[in-house]
Amino acid sequence: MVDHVISNKQGRAFYSSAQGVAVGFFLIIAVMALLAVVSLWRFSEVKSEFETVVDVHNVRIEYVQKMRILARERSPLLYGIIHTEDPFDTDEQIMELLHQGGEFLKSARI
Repeated sequence: MVDHVISNKQGRAFYSSAQGVAVGFFLIIAVMALLAVVSLWRFSEVKSEFETVVDVHNVRIEYVQKMRILARERSPLLYGIIHTEDPFDTDEQIMELLHQGGEFLKSARI
């Protein structure tokens, strides 16, 4: 049976090269496992942050689309106000224009 510990003249023990390779191999495996665990943990954090950014971005897109639709709906009202002869119809259209303006401002406050 081969002894893995070799002694020098002063009595100090040295490990054989096979034990050194084994220890080095297990240290490298441990570092790789630690790196994998840290990478997976960081990946989950980045994923949750990315989902938050996407959700906020989607909400803002919805607001912008709503603002575009409201602005498009206000244009015929303005045209109708100018060309309507009846003051009651004009007043009704102005009230609708102001209501849509309020909705537009609500959408603009992101």
